[in-house]
Amino acid sequence: MDDAVLAAALLEAKGRRARRSHLDFMDYTWAKKEPFIKGFHTRHICAELDIAFDRFRRGESTYLLIAVHPRAGKSDLVSRYLGPHFLGEFSDREVLQTSYQAKLAATFSTFGRNIVRSRKYRRIYPKVRLSGETNRKDDWVLVDDDGVA
Repeated sequence: MDDAVLAAALLEAKGRRARRSHLDFMDYTWAKKEPFIKGFHTRHICAELDIAFDRFRRGESTYLLIAVHPRAGKSDLVSRYLGPHFLGEFSDREVLQTSYQAKLAATFSTFGRNIVRSRKYRRIYPKVRLSGETNRKDDWVLVDDDGVA
């Protein structure tokens, strides 16, 4: 098998895993300069988020309380990456980004919007895209192939 074909097949397989696993989604779409460190707590939280996705699909409660020490990666796990992953799977839904400070919520929203704009995200979710009608960093809308929100 030619190296380019193998590389493309591996990338596609990684993209399929990224749809099913929040940990793999983060790894695939990682957009920060520092490496993505997958500690025990990171793997555990992502596994709980995967269960919550499955429960949501079945119409069950998905309430989670995540309590870990400061600097444990909660902002990356939830505030930066969960919204884009959730919207990729459930593009007809909405996500409300909140924080103790409006500026921080807007920063998280901008980060999420940039993930949705990325080439890697479009490989995973080719039918999910941003509406051209909104350019705000803190209020953006997804549309389907027909341009319907």
